[in-house]
Amino acid sequence: MKIMWDENAIKRIIEMTNGKEGIFKLIYDTEDCGCDDGVSTLWYIGEPEGNEIEVETNYGRILVDQDKAIYMEEEMKISCVGDCHTFRLISPNGIINPYMRFYNWVK
Repeated sequence: MKIMWDENAIKRIIEMTNGKEGIFKLIYDTEDCGCDDGVSTLWYIGEPEGNEIEVETNYGRILVDQDKAIYMEEEMKISCVGDCHTFRLISPNGIINPYMRFYNWVK
């Protein structure tokens, strides 16, 4: 699995993480999302929880839960939406999440 960041998304995520050490985690959230299937969400965590796999990327480290990896595409890209207050997750097959939320759990 491979997740690439575009240039604007990298600039914005650097601002949003405030230079704090952490790891990105792409989760497949099925709780309180208001949908049947779930939605991809990006977290910034302090350390792995132990059930993840690391994916190839061009910026930082990105983890995906092993049991949720089947819901992910083999190649994905993270880009900015509009003025970059939110992110978009896309694959060669289309848009996976047009407004992907980001949660910074690193204090």
